[in-house]
Amino acid sequence: MTFYPLDVVECVPETTDSASFIFEIPEELRATFDYKAGQFLNFRIPWKDFFIERCYSISSSPITDARLQVTIKRAANGRASNWFNDEVREGSQVMAATPSGRFVLKEQRNNGLIFFAGGSGITPILSLIQTALLTTDRPVQLIYANRDTDSIIFKQTLEGLATEHSNQLSCHHHLSCDHDLDSDGTHLNQQKIEDLVAQRWDADFYICGPSPFMETVEAVLADHKVDDERVFVERFVSSIDPDRAEVQASVEEEPDIGDVKLKITADGKDFDVEYL
Repeated sequence: MTFYPLDVVECVPETTDSASFIFEIPEELRATFDYKAGQFLNFRIPWKDFFIERCYSISSSPITDARLQVTIKRAANGRASNWFNDEVREGSQVMAATPSGRFVLKEQRNNGLIFFAGGSGITPILSLIQTALLTTDRPVQLIYANRDTDSIIFKQTLEGLATEHSNQLSCHHHLSCDHDLDSDGTHLNQQKIEDLVAQRWDADFYICGPSPFMETVEAVLADHKVDDERVFVERFVSSIDPDRAEVQASVEEEPDIGDVKLKITADGKDFDVEYL
């Protein structure tokens, strides 16, 4: 895999534990770094006396944003996520491979789009939503779960999109630890999901977030016999760095969410990629 140097031109704090990193793509690499909404970049990161690789979803939209952006949330003991948030600043240079991934919008469909995001799972979904709003007439619904109001990444951006596209986009914030924004302070469960979907089971469903959150949503969709070809999921599995091979078994049993992979399910097939 080939990695290219990219200059960081801006770092934007999103929450107390997450930030967006905006890159200037050199003219000679712009075609190489063309991307689709929902894709990711693989980064090569210096760590001690070796390198580690991690993938982060692109949160910008190829339709609305002139520059490519990833958004990264700190994870406890997450080597790469903390390296980005602690070390990378405007003027830094990072090494990235070309965009990849199949967690993308399906063309030539006019059914609804329902996005389920949990925490930092909003990063590829924001890109998908912005692109869908400007390239299709499909009704778009976002169901976004977080711990509390302060944990909501892209809160102002989402509010602006909901206002600007009020006839096409609806956003529901579900908070598990407080009662703000029309939440009852409990985790998303089957009844709440069914109430929010409101019989729109013919939609395309995109799901990204922590495993328990995704499993809950997937179970409800399965109960309602939603076709697999209309369910698109990014799933976390463990990733092992060169110095951690001896603890692989324990990591697999209890993965560090700072060092995981995405399992992308598309067209009935699973694809594993490193994520945090």
